[in-house]
Amino acid sequence: MMKSRDYYAGIKPFKAFNDTPDFLLRSGRKLHDYQIEGLNWLIDSWFKKTNVILADEMGLGKTV
Repeated sequence: MMKSRDYYAGIKPFKAFNDTPDFLLRSGRKLHDYQIEGLNWLIDSWFKKTNVILADEMGLGKTV
């Protein structure tokens, strides 16, 4: 069984998004500033191995 530290060993350090990620722009979607902030928070939490919950009140536009 793979231990979590082995899984994370090959992952590059997190680089925050300043704008909408390319994979969304290619599909014709654009994130608001507060959505980019939320996306960065989620990714940063994942890298820190912190459990988090994405709640509706955060307004991250989960339809995107």
